[in-house]
Amino acid sequence: MVFLLPALFFSVYEISSLNKDEKIIQEIYEKQLEAILFSVNQYCDDVVNSWISKLETGMEALPSETGNPPVIENLFSLNAALAYVFVIDTLKEVATTGVYASHPPIDEHLRIKIDSACTLGRAQIQKLVSYKKDGFRKVDVLRYGWSEPDNLQCLLFISDGEAPHLRIVGLLIDPEAFVQDLVGPRLQVIAKDQFILSAFRKNARAPIQVIS
Repeated sequence: MVFLLPALFFSVYEISSLNKDEKIIQEIYEKQLEAILFSVNQYCDDVVNSWISKLETGMEALPSETGNPPVIENLFSLNAALAYVFVIDTLKEVATTGVYASHPPIDEHLRIKIDSACTLGRAQIQKLVSYKKDGFRKVDVLRYGWSEPDNLQCLLFISDGEAPHLRIVGLLIDPEAFVQDLVGPRLQVIAKDQFILSAFRKNARAPIQVIS
């Protein structure tokens, strides 16, 4: 017992120290992960906002009867993740919807689906309008009546139209292309051969992209 007690005490002390070290390492890891997620989210926000800024500078050219307006065509040519842009001119019961595609022609069922989803999401759109009238431009995911056809995500924002009207503008984005073309390179910069970072679609086992 004389010989065992010091050894046992030392072992308990070592295990306790190890547990403390593991907790410290875990806290450091979680903080690093939070920093990575914040950086990626901020980068994605910057990308989408840059698209919106470019769109708003060329809104006076909308609608176009001869294909995509130059500003939208330019966005399509530079960003493969952007599949469609739609613009609804008013918030009244009868509204004119312009849909522009990166690869025409446009399926009329998509136009009908956009109108239906925006009608179902009227309350959400009105919130975006109230933000806009208060001087804030908020981008939101269309949550109502949209079942992601062709795995597309719909982002909405409100843009200035001809006074006193506002325009509803939607960006239909391919999430996997967005991750591969834009998020992936950003993750690669962050990883720096120190992390293995993967992006997954919910309820899917295979990753969209793995960065190491």
